[in-house]
Amino acid sequence: MRSNMFLVFVTASLLVSPACSRKKTELAKQQDAESQKDHIALQGEWDVVSSESNGELPPPGLLDGGKFTFSGNDATVLGKKGTFELDATKSPRQIEFLRGNARQIGIYKLTGDHLKLCVGPPDDRPTAFITKPRTDHSFFLLKKK
Repeated sequence: MRSNMFLVFVTASLLVSPACSRKKTELAKQQDAESQKDHIALQGEWDVVSSESNGELPPPGLLDGGKFTFSGNDATVLGKKGTFELDATKSPRQIEFLRGNARQIGIYKLTGDHLKLCVGPPDDRPTAFITKPRTDHSFFLLKKK
């Protein structure tokens, strides 16, 4: 059961609000461009550097060799395939993972070749890159290969 808490995943979503005025349209295009820029930067393989779930570190060795792979709109997270979408218009930036009927929502921060992800259940998006007991939130620090 404990190891299942760490095998999180699904897909992320590109959510841009519709624009009603010219100014909003320009802002939406700029924000959409930011999501697209992040989408491109995520492409490839990412190794798990560290993680925690519900305020606890994973059991030793559980995530050894763990990786996330982003290819187009597809994501393979710790061996589970799905899709993802981004929304760079939010602060912190948002990500959604979808796999079949399963959905996880989260936040992300991309800095060079490092990616911070914090994900939670479909009704509880994390607001910070930390986890606490009984939240069903998982945090991952990833490094691009």
